[in-house]
Amino acid sequence: MARANKHEQSPGKPRRGPRTLIQAVFALMEDVAELRKSAQFIAENIAELSVSAAGIDRHAELIASQITSLTEAAAGIDTSAEKIAFGANSIAATLPSLQRLAEVVEPLDNTVARLGWFVDRIPGGKRS
Repeated sequence: MARANKHEQSPGKPRRGPRTLIQAVFALMEDVAELRKSAQFIAENIAELSVSAAGIDRHAELIASQITSLTEAAAGIDTSAEKIAFGANSIAATLPSLQRLAEVVEPLDNTVARLGWFVDRIPGGKRS
């Protein structure tokens, strides 16, 4: 009988017995199990990636608000720097006048000291 089956097969196809078919089925089942594990692994990682993406979105919003705050602070610094520069320029503009005043007052320093000494010597004119 085995020979009769052999002759009934079409030429070019190898004969497969029940054992070979069972092995192929088990191999396919193992492959399906591996695919299922891989799909589950991918699904878990996609969930973790979604959580990470949500965290990135939250941090991006925080960073954007911080950048806005820093931009506003920088504008305030610019305004303060302009005021300081204006004040420094004003001081620099008055320096020649202050220097001239010091030149005028310095020679009078001894005169003022002598005048004070003279006033102290006047009877009844002592300073308190």
